[in-house]
Parts: sequence; C-alpha cells; structure tokens
Amino acid sequence: MQETVNNTSQDSIYTEAAEWMDRLSDGELNTLCRKRFIKWLEADVQHQQVFESMLATWQDPALEQSFEQLKKRQKRPVKKAFQWGMGLATACALVVAITVMLPGRFSETPQPTVFTAQSPTENTHQLSDGSALQLQLSSEVMVNYSEQQRDLRIESGQAYFSVAKDKKRPFVVSVGDASVTAVGTEFNIDRGTDQIDVTVYEGIVEVQAEQESFPVLLKAGEKMRLSRGRFGVVKKVDVNNLIDWRSGWIEISNENLTYLIERLNRHSSTPIVLADPNLGSREVAGRFRLNDTEQTLKLLSQMYALNVEYLPQQIRLTP
Repeated sequence: MQETVNNTSQDSIYTEAAEWMDRLSDGELNTLCRKRFIKWLEADVQHQQVFESMLATWQDPALEQSFEQLKKRQKRPVKKAFQWGMGLATACALVVAITVMLPGRFSETPQPTVFTAQSPTENTHQLSDGSALQLQLSSEVMVNYSEQQRDLRIESGQAYFSVAKDKKRPFVVSVGDASVTAVGTEFNIDRGTDQIDVTVYEGIVEVQAEQESFPVLLKAGEKMRLSRGRFGVVKKVDVNNLIDWRSGWIEISNENLTYLIERLNRHSSTPIVLADPNLGSREVAGRFRLNDTEQTLKLLSQMYALNVEYLPQQIRLTP
C-alpha cells in the first residue's frame, strides 16, 4: 500500500515537471510565472531532481536523432524534443536563468539597487533607462535591470512609476503575490498589509495575480485592488483631479481605520497604534494631511470620538 502511495506521488511530480517544461518552452516566463516555478522547485528536493533529469533527457542527442528520423518518416511536421516554439538552446538558457536564483545553485544573481525616500522632498529617483521612481516615505523598492528585462520589487509602501518606453525590455514590478508589467506608461502601486492598489495614470499595464489564471489589462483612468492573490473590481478614477499621496494628502472613502493609520504611519516619526484592535474595523472617510500627524489625529479624534494619547514611544488611539 505504501509503495502505491509513493508511486502515485512520484507520478505526480513527473507530471508537474512535464507541465513546467511545456510552459517554459512556450515562452511563459513572466515574473509571476518565474516566482511560481522557483517556489515549486524549492518545495521539495525531488522536484529539482526530477526536473533536472527530465531536462537532461530532452538534451540527449540520441533522443534528438530519433525525432529527426521520425520527422522524415511522417508526412506531418513533428516537434522536436523540448522545442515547442523555441530552440533547445534558448529554452535551456531560460531554465538556467530561473534556476540560478535558487540558493546554492550556479552563480549568484546581481545585487539589486535599493531605493528609499529620504524625506518628503527627496523622494524621486532617476533610473538608468530614463524611467523615474517617486517613493512615499517609509517605502522601499529594489531595482535589478538586465539586457532582457527591467525588474523591480516593492518591498514596502507606495511608489509612482514613470516608465521610459523600451519594447525589448518589459518593465515588471513585483509586489507581494502580484506583478505589474508596462512598456511606457505612468502608474502607482500602493502595497498595504492586506491589499495592493494599482492605479494607471497614462498608458496600459498588465496585472497578474498568483491565484488568477489570466492577467487583467488596466488602462489610464482605471484602478484595481488585489487581495490574497485575487483581482478586485476595476474602477474608473479621474486621474487629472485625483488627490493622492504626492500632494501630501490622502482622500479615502469606504476604508477602515486600520487602512488610514497604516498610511499615516509612513509619515509619522512616532508609531501610531490602536489600543483596541476592534477600532481598526471602523469605517472612515475624508481628506487627511499626511505630513501633519498631530493635526490629522486631532481631526480624527473629533470626527470619530477617539482619544489620542502621546507617549514617549508611541501614539495610542483609544475609544
């Protein structure tokens, strides 16, 4: 009985490895796909062993010769081993590009450049390709450019991207369990604890999420919230009159207090905490100044009957 279970498990690994071979050979190598592949390889040492064994088999000259002979005998074209839409050498190069990111495998990947916002007025960075990156306080973005792709990752906070056009090198921003791809456009990404907001100001971006099978295209004047790897509803926004963090303000509606406090904390030198976690679910709305914590908290206390207590290490909000 145990042998049957083990065989079934092994068959499943071979099936999954074959599926990854097929997906990679089709050129499905966007950032999100690459993350999923790495996650699969790291999940079990057998995954790596089976995949490497399968790759070695496809590279076997004897198998390649057999496919050539079969193609001569049959009238219809026969696809070569591991050559569905691309050459063997190209496919193998793609696999190496992915597996190089696994711990202890091949050489280390180039170290990315880390960008942060030093102050409200020193938060814009010019990138080597002509793109611009504007960061909210307490935000961090990692940038790693190659000849094939411009990879960025939002570690925390919020960023506005002005992307220089380069059709040969997609501009891909990874954020949590999602990714946003652009060629030449302007868009904003806000990474919160429980959600990711993407707003497009100019052009079009492609958004992918880990739990979704197909991407979504967002156009200028559209906004979408992602949560737990799932797409939310696409909403229309007037980007020409939108009040956003770059103006020093935040305008919200139908959000909870936790959402607002998280964004105020990016600009506060002293952490703002909710003494009662239940306070976080209170719905709030309005326009609030980000760079004046004291005034904003005073306004909140008046609007929502909150007590503000200033302590040496934190600012506490109580009912």
